[in-house]
Amino acid sequence: MTRFVATFLFVFVFAGADRAAAEFYRYIDKSGREHFVDKISSVPDEYRSQVTAGEGLAQEAGQASVSLPFTDPIAWFKAETLGSSPDVKVAEWTSSQGSSVPVRQLEVSPQPKTSVDAKLGKTFLRFDGRNDYMTSDSIATAIRAAKAVTAVYVVRTDRDSPQFVWSVHAVDKFTDVIRAGFLNLSRGRLKAGEQPLDYLDSSTIQAGKLSVYTAIFEEDRSRLFFNGRQVLSKAPQKPVDFKKAATFTIGQEWDKGKPSDYFRGEMAELVIFGRALPEEERRSLEKELMERYSINIEED
Repeated sequence: MTRFVATFLFVFVFAGADRAAAEFYRYIDKSGREHFVDKISSVPDEYRSQVTAGEGLAQEAGQASVSLPFTDPIAWFKAETLGSSPDVKVAEWTSSQGSSVPVRQLEVSPQPKTSVDAKLGKTFLRFDGRNDYMTSDSIATAIRAAKAVTAVYVVRTDRDSPQFVWSVHAVDKFTDVIRAGFLNLSRGRLKAGEQPLDYLDSSTIQAGKLSVYTAIFEEDRSRLFFNGRQVLSKAPQKPVDFKKAATFTIGQEWDKGKPSDYFRGEMAELVIFGRALPEEERRSLEKELMERYSINIEED
């Protein structure tokens, strides 16, 4: 039988008390970083010769079962890991904490670019609002095992119209699970569940200024915090079904299988947890990020 090159592992993904089975390929890059991806096509060609599999694959995989580090947080993306040079197209952005899975954009045209804020001395990832976005099915797999999700993101935008910073969709890339972005420059926007018009809009914010946002999605309630101040708390029309999560995207949301509502702005960091952060932990993380980027804390 012809043998193909790849490692095929049955991986148990943990998030909270739930456990879900998933299939992953494993490889180690030139820097020694271990990666887990859920499609053989996601393994770069240069690494596919690391290990082999063929007959007896299921038995071998069963013996080689491992636990992905999808724990706490699921992933933490930091633009500072992309270097300090501006206008560099980014094909892969790898989590620096939690799991080592990346978000990717293999096509050159939709790749976001780095930008540098000279005043802050910080690197950002700039999305052009026209076609830039990055995806990860692996992160969606972890979300699928959760009963709640918290995303903390440091961003700013100059677009005064609806857009989404990040999103999670079902396998059809049409059915919404959760997403977060802006209605305009003065309102944040969340979408929880698959009801077509179930948009949740915040009270007044200043989206044009670099700020820390915390979106907490539970099955029966969604909340948004702006620089530590709660600006939204509302129940969706129907409970959120996290088990439908199949695709995680930064930079846009999917509409009938096509990218739409692109984010135009800059992102410094994005942290994803497979649980609802309690108040004390949320405030501590928000404070850490606001101090890092010289952002004023807003009182409730």
